[in-house]
Amino acid sequence: MKKLFYLVVLFLGISAHSQILQFGVKGGLNTSTLSGDGDIGSLTGFHAGVFASIDLVIIDVVPELVYSTQGAKFGDQDVKLDYFNVPIMARLNLLKILYVEAGPQFGFLVGADDGLPNSKDNYESTDFSVGVGAGVELFDTFDLGLRYNIGTTDVTKGAGDNKNNVLQVGLAYKF
Repeated sequence: MKKLFYLVVLFLGISAHSQILQFGVKGGLNTSTLSGDGDIGSLTGFHAGVFASIDLVIIDVVPELVYSTQGAKFGDQDVKLDYFNVPIMARLNLLKILYVEAGPQFGFLVGADDGLPNSKDNYESTDFSVGVGAGVELFDTFDLGLRYNIGTTDVTKGAGDNKNNVLQVGLAYKF
């Protein structure tokens, strides 16, 4: 009974201060490449997902689940890598509408196409990167953001040291 009471008080507290926890959807454009040697160009893709924003006064913690199309161009060959990424960003609110953010991102490879048979087998199943970004909050409902994810792990198996690097421009909607 005591636990139920605490849950009700917690729920009412969160409901009364709805700005403490917010959920939303996001999406946008990616420009990605793989670091490494050779003629490596960028590939255009997209990202889409969901997020929660937990307000801790000056800093917000923003965990996300995002589907992201990434990869690079090697000459005239596109290497397409699809990930479910889980960034956990710490967002510092500088002004009412301006923020900067940084945090780790864990990626899980869900698909790959490099023109070879069994393409997915040529790439590591996980990726780790660090994201840094900034954005503006519009009308307390929308966020317009720019983020750069710097890869820290090699994503190719036996093909040199290739790390994901992704520039994202996105729009988020908070419920």
